[in-house]
Amino acid sequence: MRLSVVTAALLLVGILSSVTAHLEGGVVQMSCTDVVQPCGDGWSRIDENRCAKYFSTPKAFNDADAQCKSIGSELVSIHKVEEMLNVVCISFIADSEMKSVWIGAKRSGDVFVYTDGSEVDYSFWSAGQPDNFTGEEDCVEVKPKNSGLWNDDDCSDENNFICAKNM
Repeated sequence: MRLSVVTAALLLVGILSSVTAHLEGGVVQMSCTDVVQPCGDGWSRIDENRCAKYFSTPKAFNDADAQCKSIGSELVSIHKVEEMLNVVCISFIADSEMKSVWIGAKRSGDVFVYTDGSEVDYSFWSAGQPDNFTGEEDCVEVKPKNSGLWNDDDCSDENNFICAKNM
């Protein structure tokens, strides 16, 4: 693994640990507000070209994907540590309970791909994940309560979700 990838991952874990350690004191709102920049209409910037929006109506993966598509967006794809930090902060700001959220990664054979057609070129898996525990865990959720670590889950489970689009 390249040193820059390791450094970025450690930076993210440190930042997220710091943020989650201060949840009860209200620091999360201030720290994430400093990181996430608004795009308008409830959307927040996750990179130089894309903005994302949190949806707090739990849906199965395919239903969440369909809702994103219906508004001209896709379930969010995450390609680097800075985007991951923005996605986790968007979740913290939108949901004080920090429920798991669907991102656009889904198993295709032996690999994961994004619903927007892009490659899964960055990941932040929990230890031992992906494990396809039930043999039906083909979709990826981010767990904000667990520092934003990823887990493969059954696509029929209902989670909140984050859509992203170019803006």
